[in-house]
Amino acid sequence: MIKQGHEPEGSVVEYAIYEIDSNRVLKKRPHLDLTSLAVPRAVPVWIDINRRDPGPLTEFLRSLDVHPLALKACLETVPNSRIGVYGKSLFIGLPMLLDWADKDRTFLSILCLPGILVTIHEKSVPMLDTIKKDFTSAMKFHAANTSAALYQLLDVIIDREIVLTLEAHERIDRLEEALETESVLDLPDETRSLKHKTVLLEAILEDQHHCVSSLQTIESVAFSVEGIQDYIRDVIAHLDHTVRSVGRQIDRLTSLRQHFLLQLQDKANKRLQVLTMVSAIFLPLMLVTGIYGMNFRHMPELSWRYGYPAALLFMGLLAADLLWALARKGWFK
Repeated sequence: MIKQGHEPEGSVVEYAIYEIDSNRVLKKRPHLDLTSLAVPRAVPVWIDINRRDPGPLTEFLRSLDVHPLALKACLETVPNSRIGVYGKSLFIGLPMLLDWADKDRTFLSILCLPGILVTIHEKSVPMLDTIKKDFTSAMKFHAANTSAALYQLLDVIIDREIVLTLEAHERIDRLEEALETESVLDLPDETRSLKHKTVLLEAILEDQHHCVSSLQTIESVAFSVEGIQDYIRDVIAHLDHTVRSVGRQIDRLTSLRQHFLLQLQDKANKRLQVLTMVSAIFLPLMLVTGIYGMNFRHMPELSWRYGYPAALLFMGLLAADLLWALARKGWFK
């Protein structure tokens, strides 16, 4: 059973229905039954479905005469990025990164039929809520059809990815500042985590670029690029710039990690240099003390009154000479 609005006890699918009226704005239909949408309508409709149980969703999609391949794509438990035209059905599997805290991408299944736009998702997508809010009040679509609504949906989602790209830029800037001031101890872990998310974002943007670019050449009764060509090209241009920007951020992270490793290596080399200098100074002194610790019977210096201070003086001069020699060769620079 399909329920509308807030999900009451026992419901399995939550959905919202909006009509795109002649004024190019969304008008919510709180009491419209999904089964009535199988009948051809004069007003374009957008249905946003938060999937729970595939059973009722399958029943509804079959009532719309969705192509079997498009139906299968909508019901995939492990979705993937794709765009395909199946008869009168246009399916788009669009990957998204909703937030930096997310460990993996989120997929939005978009189904276009003549006069009907269906979005299906497992978790809340804030960008869809933004469209619902904005286009029921102040903003208008470029045309009163589902193609314009689909463009606007893609534009808002991609704008969100651009925001995440700018956030990645700011995070990398902070890491670089921390590296210069040496105020971060776990920089390798932070760099690795940020690079993983940035690489994921790059892959998502490339998949989005493929989907949006394909819309320019789609021939389907479910979608028409007529009237929104310039807007689609603008989205593609934004994606091109963002993909290049993310690529630069990945290069920066790689350089940042290498710079940090070089700093660690330099510190280790300096410490090893200090140990080498200490060893070079004390090894001759240990040789002298070792000789005088052998306890042979006939050692003339043992009976000499000034033997002890003379040995200390000799060891001090030897150490000073070694220090001077090391300083002359630049070991203390």
